[in-house]
Amino acid sequence: MNMAVSFGGQLLTIALTFLSRVVFIRFFSEEYLGVNGLFQNILAVLSLTELGIGNAMIYSLYKPVADGDEGRICQLMNLYRRMYRFVALIVTVLGVLLTPFLRLLIKGDPGIPHLELIYLMYVANTVGSYLLGYKQSIIMANQKEYINKIYANGFKILQIFAQIALLIITRNYYLYLAIPFICTFFSNLLLSRKADRMYPCMKKDTASFPERTETRRIFKNISALLLHRIGSTLVNYTDNLIISAFLGLGSVGLFSNYSLVVTTMNNLLAHVHKSFTASIGNLAASEERDHEYRVFRNLNFMITVIASYSTVGMFGLMNPFIETVFGKKYLLEMSVTALLCLNYYVTQVRQIVLRFRDAHGLFWNDRYKPIAAALLNLVVSIALVGRYQLTGVLIGTAASNILINVWVEAYVLMRYGFQDSWRKKLTSYFKELGIWMLYTALAAVGLYLLCGRILLGGALGFVVKGMVLTLAYGIAVFLLFGKREELKELKRYLMRFCKKIG
Repeated sequence: MNMAVSFGGQLLTIALTFLSRVVFIRFFSEEYLGVNGLFQNILAVLSLTELGIGNAMIYSLYKPVADGDEGRICQLMNLYRRMYRFVALIVTVLGVLLTPFLRLLIKGDPGIPHLELIYLMYVANTVGSYLLGYKQSIIMANQKEYINKIYANGFKILQIFAQIALLIITRNYYLYLAIPFICTFFSNLLLSRKADRMYPCMKKDTASFPERTETRRIFKNISALLLHRIGSTLVNYTDNLIISAFLGLGSVGLFSNYSLVVTTMNNLLAHVHKSFTASIGNLAASEERDHEYRVFRNLNFMITVIASYSTVGMFGLMNPFIETVFGKKYLLEMSVTALLCLNYYVTQVRQIVLRFRDAHGLFWNDRYKPIAAALLNLVVSIALVGRYQLTGVLIGTAASNILINVWVEAYVLMRYGFQDSWRKKLTSYFKELGIWMLYTALAAVGLYLLCGRILLGGALGFVVKGMVLTLAYGIAVFLLFGKREELKELKRYLMRFCKKIG
């Protein structure tokens, strides 16, 4: 249910988001696109002050939720509320203090008035999400993430329609930016009230907190997660900062259309991964390790198939899509597309490993991994950006993901999570990873060449290429992997789900 609601709602918001982007570029220059990308990355860096509190607290909630221990739930939520109010204060202070230095991050004069005001509107939106949004965690820990998504997607759709209408009627960029703040506030407010109805004790007990031993354990996890957040933020959210500083906002604007496609796909599949999070946490707390490992293999196979298909699709259709939707002048070289697809694929195939790692609370075991990955990313990106420009920046991201993140995360899960026969399980995991990476690369190149022979252009050509690619990929998967037990198990899952819906 979580996956169906999240995936369906996200598909609709994706379509509307691209419609909004098409309308946006009709009224504003690529520098405004660059401003959006730059400020979103700055706020992602400032959000490091969240310290990974959310993940640590959700992990702490799995056990009391499974046991129905309302007293302990209320204690944890009170601690959560206090910490998030502190985070909101820190983000506000740091955001305001950074304001005078904004133009140092931008090469040249973009010709956009009131940059500081635009930036502070982004800060306000981020701070508002911390003040009420923390209560969504208790809904998620109850394995009812679909409730969060109904509210979030509903307000997101309302936001997009309102922004499009305002752009067409007023062409006012500042009103355009005010809409997300309003929608985020009301979405979080309604979800907060929903959480209060699910656990009335949270309104009655607002003063009790966990015992010191549990609080220390939570802060130990938070300290490890801080390193994870620093590393992942520097790997994933500094590309636009480097591009802006070395190549200018125009390059950020051109790159933003490509990164929008990749980010949209990442967000779409993130809803699938997140749908499993609470159930995986419940599984890790209550089931035997052998059963948990079988579930891991099934989910990992499913996500790998989806990641492979979407990667092949993006490689073959990214440039035709950009040309059809935004125009030929927004096209970039094929090396950028290839590296974006590589980084996307590696990001996706890591997700189930990360979900199971979080479910076991193994935050401390690989705490230095993200820092090493971030340093490698920054060094390589800055070293290569001058010579290879956008391609050089993306090589840095790929190097950090492939050389550090993938193998360390899998090692930690197998060694400290599944434990028994962990070397055999780790070898099996990397063997599967290698087979799928080779298959995905060959399929991407082959189907890209096949789609290149289809001479139709425009929207019709894009649709035809997509249908040919999907059909060819699907046939190849069933021929090569049709006898796999994981695929048979996924069919059984699907049949049971369809019967329940029926």
